[in-house]
Amino acid sequence: MMKQRLRRVESFLDHSSPGSLTKPLARLRDQPTLPLLAAGLSPDPWQTRLLRSSAQRILLLCSRQAGKSTASAALALRVALLEPQALVLLCSPSLRQSGELFRKVLHLFEALERPVAVSTAST
Repeated sequence: MMKQRLRRVESFLDHSSPGSLTKPLARLRDQPTLPLLAAGLSPDPWQTRLLRSSAQRILLLCSRQAGKSTASAALALRVALLEPQALVLLCSPSLRQSGELFRKVLHLFEALERPVAVSTAST
């Protein structure tokens, strides 16, 4: 199974041209909700607006279990994949919460079928 994934990543890298966004990354740039859709989730309108926003700061006022962490994970993943040398921090009041958020980012990354090569990933 791991060999199949490695071949898929190598094939993906062989078909991408240097200096330009690969097709999956170009799709992510054009369709910010793609990570959620790829994971089988249907984003709420506020999540779509959040992911399309170019604001430097955003304040969310949402109820519990509204999808804040999932939307934040999609936003963090999008920045990490599309902005060169981006520093993305996943901060929460506790290590457990940060770990949960990181697992959501990894889940969305896997749903996109790992659009870039990975040297190490752990949960």
